[in-house]
Amino acid sequence: MQERTSVNNPQIKAIGKLQQKKYREESGYYLIEGFHLVEEALKASVKYREILATEAALSRLAQLGLAYDESKLIKISQSVASHLSSTKNSQDIFMTVKINQSEHFAFSYGKLVLLDDLADPGNVGTIIRTADAAGFDGVILSNKTVDLYNPKVQRSMQGSQFHLNLIKADLPDAIASLKAADIPVYASLLDPAAKQLGDFAPVAQVALIIGKKWNGLIISSLCDTKAMRFRDLAHAVGACSDRVLVERLRELEVDGIVKRSKDAEKKIVLYTLTPKGAELKPVFNQVHIWADKWA
Repeated sequence: MQERTSVNNPQIKAIGKLQQKKYREESGYYLIEGFHLVEEALKASVKYREILATEAALSRLAQLGLAYDESKLIKISQSVASHLSSTKNSQDIFMTVKINQSEHFAFSYGKLVLLDDLADPGNVGTIIRTADAAGFDGVILSNKTVDLYNPKVQRSMQGSQFHLNLIKADLPDAIASLKAADIPVYASLLDPAAKQLGDFAPVAQVALIIGKKWNGLIISSLCDTKAMRFRDLAHAVGACSDRVLVERLRELEVDGIVKRSKDAEKKIVLYTLTPKGAELKPVFNQVHIWADKWA
C-alpha cells in the first residue's frame, strides 16, 4: 500500500487542487469526502483513481464489507487528511472520482428536474437529493447553474449524484428536445394564473423547471404549463426549512426584490417588497424573521 505523509507531496498537492473547478476540468476528476459518499460511490461502481484515508479510517473502511481495489488505497497522515478536507469535522477518507457528465442532452423518457441558473451550492444539492427521494430519473443543470462537482454541492447531495442521471445543458435546447419527445414541461412561477401542483394528474413523464428568477423564469414561454401558484412566502421562495427561507430572502434582497430592516426592540428582521418586486404582491406582504436568524 502506498503512503503519503507530507502535504508537499506532488500527488497530494494535485489532489488538493481538485477543490477548484479549473483543476477538476483539467484533470477530469473530482474529490469526494466522508464515509457515506465513498460508500455510495463504491456501491454505484463509479470509476475512481484512488482512495485516501488515515490508518483509522482504512480500518473502518475494511469493516464495511464493500468491494474496492486495494491497489488504489493510499494511507495518509492526519496532516494530509486535514489539508485535503473541506469540512470542519473530517472523517479522514477521500476518493478521486472520474467526471462522467455528458455534454449532450440525451434524456427521452422519465421524470426530470431542470435547474435554471441556480447559484447556491447547498440549494442545488438539496434539490437533487429531493429529486432522488421523490423518484425522479434525472436532473438537467443549465450552463450557468453552480458547478455540480463543487464540494458543497457534493456534500449536500449526500450520494444522490450516484443514483440519478445528471447532465449540464442549454435549457432552451433541452426543453425543445423534451417537448419533441412528448414530455410535458412545467415551470414553477409566481403567477396568479398558474395552477397548483396538486391540480395536475400523476403522469409517467414530466419535466419541472426550478429557477432563480423570482419575477418569473425567462424561459417560461417555452413551457407547456405554469406549474403552480404558491400560497405562502415559504413556498413562493422555494424554502424547505427556516434556514433555506432566510437564504432565499437574502438572495431576494441582493436582487433588489425585497429590502431588509431591523426592529431592535422586537428583535426581528422585517423584509418588505421593493417596487421591483411588485409582481410578488399577491403572495408576499411582509415577513418577520426572529433575531436568532440574523446571523
